[in-house]
Amino acid sequence: MASLTLRRSRSQKRSLLRAFLILIGVTSSLALASCESEPSHACEPDRDVYDREIAPLVETHCGACHGEEPDNGAPFSLNTYDAIVAGGEARVVDVMGQLMAEFAMPPTGAPQPTLADRDAIAQWASCGEITVEDEGGLGSNRPVFHARGSDPEGTPSLDLTADSEPVSVDDRDRYHEVDFTGLVEEEMFITRMSPIVDESRVLHHLVLALVTDTFTYMYTWAPGTGSIDFPGGGVRLRPTDVLRLQIHYNNGSRVEDVRDSSGVRLFLGEPEGREYAMVGPGPGATGFRIDPRDTTAIEKSCTIIDDAEALAVMPHMHEIGSAFEVDLERDGSTERLIGLTGWDFETQLFYELPVSLRAGDEWTVRCHYENPGSEAVVAGPATSDEMCFAFTYVTPPPSGAFCRTGDGAPELEYAPGMCIESPLDAGTITPLLAEHRLTEEGPSFAEGELADAHYVLKSAIVASPSRIVRVAVVHAAGQLVTEGGNAEFDGAMHIVAPTPETEDGLQVDISLSGALDLSAGPREIETTCPAAGIGTGVVFGVVDEKPAARIAIDGVPDTYLWLLFDDA
Repeated sequence: MASLTLRRSRSQKRSLLRAFLILIGVTSSLALASCESEPSHACEPDRDVYDREIAPLVETHCGACHGEEPDNGAPFSLNTYDAIVAGGEARVVDVMGQLMAEFAMPPTGAPQPTLADRDAIAQWASCGEITVEDEGGLGSNRPVFHARGSDPEGTPSLDLTADSEPVSVDDRDRYHEVDFTGLVEEEMFITRMSPIVDESRVLHHLVLALVTDTFTYMYTWAPGTGSIDFPGGGVRLRPTDVLRLQIHYNNGSRVEDVRDSSGVRLFLGEPEGREYAMVGPGPGATGFRIDPRDTTAIEKSCTIIDDAEALAVMPHMHEIGSAFEVDLERDGSTERLIGLTGWDFETQLFYELPVSLRAGDEWTVRCHYENPGSEAVVAGPATSDEMCFAFTYVTPPPSGAFCRTGDGAPELEYAPGMCIESPLDAGTITPLLAEHRLTEEGPSFAEGELADAHYVLKSAIVASPSRIVRVAVVHAAGQLVTEGGNAEFDGAMHIVAPTPETEDGLQVDISLSGALDLSAGPREIETTCPAAGIGTGVVFGVVDEKPAARIAIDGVPDTYLWLLFDDA
């Protein structure tokens, strides 16, 4: 029999996954895209070889999920020869060799077979047709980030879990989300995060994220991974923080009457020692696209502002990612902090990254993509869109931005304008960076007037009721002075969004002053500077007893930028 050597390619992997989906009954209508990947039903693997050599390998490398009672969402058992070989058009054995050769199983994060064991299983399942020669699969130059030791006893903890969530026999790829807030009465440190695995038969993976002006990952779990902790300190948890638990269910074995309460356990301590925080440098989720049938790389470099220690990094892309890199340039030399090959969207892990960062170092995040489709894929929040982030735990938390683009200069350039008489120095105002804070309706103005005070910009929200803009990044700084029925508004906003006007970034500078009477509700300033009666398009009002402004974004219908202020 002629030998077919399988080398890892994305087109082969997609054909293989289609075959696997057919096999587990997700759909009966998918056709295999490549003839070279179609299974042959003529092969009858040797039973004696299975009993003598293959059965122990299958038990060791596949038994945790595909044992006598399938677990972790596995759709079937692999514990006997008959279970593997039996069946009609969709025999397990017909894709088993390909799954091993393509490194699609066991899932990344689980203990992996040696190359010799993979080759033995693949050759047996294909009757010698498939030979495994290269290592393919998800590869990393850094080890997965794991906690030290076991969970501590007697330490205060919080359990963030699903509430006996029903999982139906038809749930093959369902995401369930739960938000939690008001978790603590005063600020605490999260010193450790551990998985709570309830119904492992249907649980595929867990994600915990912090939802503020940005959506950043805090913890991930998949079979084979474990807890994470923070040496000598923790991540600050505030009473107002919103944490989102996302659970991926896959009831591949069609378990009936199952309810799940899996989640994440947070171990808490006093806010003492080293404080860690998550930063998310990279091209992000705006301003780039991958053309149809194109192979390309998107990257973004920035200069680190303050000295810090980087503990761990979680690369993040979506479905057409192929490889991921973070480089650090210092004193003319470049170090590859993290390099991933064979990107797997379903296996997004934290990797150890103990490295000292210095102010002035250049940090570059680079995402590689392969788009096999006939439609362009744009940057955005949906799974069908793309992202490029290097979510990284650093200590101490940055006082402002983690890094700046260009030659150390921020994208936003703010200097007080002509219409504010006694401005705060721009250097004392921390610019805000609001990513993905996108709502449909935005805030609502309330009745009320403003006390005479000096205010600074604290938050920005992009609202698009018709969802024309799906995601935006706003980098802004500003101040507002109200006194005796007059107001002075001064600021600058740098906006990036997937529109022709803003896809490369657009800075808007504003400086104006004049009468502002909110007794009859929200209104524009009746300008005296820069000239009397100039219509600004900036509507001022009150939100939560503080000043707020609503600005229509030129060229983007039905889309508004909301600016929220607080006391200076």
